Amino acid sequence: MSPTTLSGADIEALRAFARQCAQGADRLDTVRARTTEALCSQFTWVGRDADAHRAQWLDAVAPGLGTTVTALRTAAELIVHEAAQQEQASASGATAAGAGAGESGATAAGAGAAGVTAMAGAGGVPGPAGAGGSTAAPGPATAAGTAGAARDAGSLAPPPTTGPTAVADWWRHLTDAQRQQVIAAHPDWIGNTDGIPAHDRDLANRSILHTRTTALEHETTTIRGELAGLDAREATEGTYAVTVRRFALEHALADDSRQLAAAHAVQQALAAGPDRHLLTLDLAAPGQPLAAVAVGDVDTADHVAVYVPGFTTTVADDLAPATATMDRLRVATEAQLQTAGRTGTVATVAWLGYEAPQVSNVVSWGHSVAGATLAERGGVQLSGLLSGIGAARATDPHLTVIAHSYGSTTAAYAFHTVTGVDDAVFAGSPGITTPDASTLHVPTGHAFVMEASGDGVAALGRFGPDPSVVDGVTHLSTSATVMDGQSYAAVHGHTHYFDPGSTSLHNMAAVAAGLPDAAAHGRNFGPGDAARVGLDLLRLRLPPVMVPGGGR
Repeated sequence: MSPTTLSGADIEALRAFARQCAQGADRLDTVRARTTEALCSQFTWVGRDADAHRAQWLDAVAPGLGTTVTALRTAAELIVHEAAQQEQASASGATAAGAGAGESGATAAGAGAAGVTAMAGAGGVPGPAGAGGSTAAPGPATAAGTAGAARDAGSLAPPPTTGPTAVADWWRHLTDAQRQQVIAAHPDWIGNTDGIPAHDRDLANRSILHTRTTALEHETTTIRGELAGLDAREATEGTYAVTVRRFALEHALADDSRQLAAAHAVQQALAAGPDRHLLTLDLAAPGQPLAAVAVGDVDTADHVAVYVPGFTTTVADDLAPATATMDRLRVATEAQLQTAGRTGTVATVAWLGYEAPQVSNVVSWGHSVAGATLAERGGVQLSGLLSGIGAARATDPHLTVIAHSYGSTTAAYAFHTVTGVDDAVFAGSPGITTPDASTLHVPTGHAFVMEASGDGVAALGRFGPDPSVVDGVTHLSTSATVMDGQSYAAVHGHTHYFDPGSTSLHNMAAVAAGLPDAAAHGRNFGPGDAARVGLDLLRLRLPPVMVPGGGR
């Protein structure tokens, strides 16, 4: 009897089945992406039926397909690991029951625990220690370790879907070994799940990042190879068949390339420092890839600041720069604490965890910067993250949200619910959804507005009144100023609020440190304000317009 027979399964058959699962996931993911693109941007379809159909697709069908894609990919990975484990056990003379039936032998259990720690460094990026006591090590997970953990995790139920508090409670009630098993066998369960500690989300998401990046690199190479040979097939398969195939391959390549660019950007952001944590990763999200990277220890920091960017932001182009900006904000916040004689640690988060509107979608239904749809959806996602930060910890941090441009509208929608946020800074905001800040779940006196000179967006009032005239907000200066003998520069326009050495960055750091009195207060008068005042004066000077019937 051959070693393969002794293992209890046909190893090559397992590997073939794993390939089928992975290929099925890829095909399903391509269908999801193309259908979403077609419904939302490729053709014109208006009316009540169109709106209902798109809403059903975006809110129910597409996410359901995404869950299935993740499940198929996870199954493929686990089957490959199981085949490798059985092959290894067979080669060392393991019995059929011990190697293939999934019984809990000491060797399998030990290998499973080792596999979890190895997974942290997937993709060549060092991972931090996990909350469960595991120590991250570079390099991919061992096949035997992951397979052992997978078998042991098979009896565990996924996390609840009733909110971050319930998730945090579920996670705390698992043993250290069970948490390690979930990270190894089901990283998709926790990587993007609010209420899970940041360290553990990071371990899970790094594993997923490594797996998906490898798969995408293989897929793009394969597609390019087939495209290169299509012309030679035209004589035997016909022009129409080849044209259809080329269209499908080019669309698949475009989608894979977009995801791969985002994956490489995430790797770049993580590699820039040893204290980076990957809190969110969804490369195949409808609309555009999503990610969030923390700088510092979100699980233990006394002060946590979350940055929400706006219009035109993408993971591929902006995650690495945004993470560098958050590193700069953390340093500035720590300096504020030191100047004030305060102790305390700081963590910051570059949150690109929602679909920000793009120039290409200005006239697209449900995706335009002129509409609030993406802000509302993003607000729900941001609310979960903020609530989850507190739920995952034993003690609440001082939590600040710093939101810019369309991101400020997104943050305002998040504040329609209780999130645990202590301070909010709205910079260059086109509106925060309300004429009265007291309607937002932000403590009284802790909603701040900054408007730079020359920032036309900040006075649009597209999503509620111009924030500078909203009741209950505190105005922070963006002009040149001197604080405690230190000079700070003015900022001008819509995109310079985080400039090094600026008054605006100083003010954001003061708020993030819980020291708003150390900020430079004062209101800037921008072009939009001038236009509004001019219109108000014009209304005062114009005589009332009389209309037939006595009205006016």
